[in-house]
Amino acid sequence: MAGLLPDKKVGIWRLGPIYIVDEIDGEEIVQYTGPDTDYLPKLISSFLKWVSIQHKKQHYHPVLLAGLIHYIFVSIDDRMEADLTEFIDFFTKGFLQSVKSVSHYIQAGRVMEDSGKPLRLNQDELQILDYVYEFGSINVNEAISILSATKRTTQRRLIGLVKNNILQVNGRGPATKYLLISKLD
Repeated sequence: MAGLLPDKKVGIWRLGPIYIVDEIDGEEIVQYTGPDTDYLPKLISSFLKWVSIQHKKQHYHPVLLAGLIHYIFVSIDDRMEADLTEFIDFFTKGFLQSVKSVSHYIQAGRVMEDSGKPLRLNQDELQILDYVYEFGSINVNEAISILSATKRTTQRRLIGLVKNNILQVNGRGPATKYLLISKLD
């Protein structure tokens, strides 16, 4: 998040009004005016209390609560022109698409030890799996490059994934590739 905004805009409330303006038939029409800047600290404080209460009560599904939080926050300090129903529909569809795009991590999370416990994968192993998911396979040199690790460390990570039946070896010597074993049957 560092560098997202200029330093002079970090940690301060917006200084002036905000509007959503549409141009219709060459005429600018104000569709939304944000709250007056004098009310921002009180609105944000009230908003944060509401979020805390909703989180504790757990009345809303976490995805719906996240959508509501985003909608309310943006309408206090930014611009939001969709009505709440349209926004929640948009937000949940976007969330679903995000979940679908990371389904390979969910698949990896279903890997079990012989004892029936889920395997815990470290960051290196997850990076290797991400690469294999994206490109279909990985070789030792590719793994060294993405991990920025020594050849021996990289080989241990790959062998560990093979021993845990997550990856399978294809080929021998310099042509060796590691492929994902599907766990969803």
